[in-house]
Amino acid sequence: MLALGVAAGWAAAADFWILQQGTWVCASSEAYAEAIELQAALRGGDFEALKKDLLVRKLCIYIDAGDIEDMMAPFVQIHSEQGGQVKVSFTIEFHKRIEFLHRRMTRVTFGGWTAMDKLHRIHLE
Repeated sequence: MLALGVAAGWAAAADFWILQQGTWVCASSEAYAEAIELQAALRGGDFEALKKDLLVRKLCIYIDAGDIEDMMAPFVQIHSEQGGQVKVSFTIEFHKRIEFLHRRMTRVTFGGWTAMDKLHRIHLE
């Protein structure tokens, strides 16, 4: 009971980070810059093909609203900062329905670089 109260008190005053919808998270700072540059150069081109290409080359993943909804607490952890970019990690839980009453849950932890301005601080009280 005491541990539960301490944990609740800690969570009540904690700050958490979440990603904005439409955020690139990349293997390196350089890969992030490349993703932003390629996206800007699309000018109405095939954005889905760009996302797939960067994912296949294991350079970047694109985080959308569905990924953010499936992100698990403590959401995004910041590990280091370098020139306006931050190295982050976060875990997403994926659900797949196998049969009528059964489903499979898979948790995947991602890590990489993104822009600091793509993070939002949430203060829980």
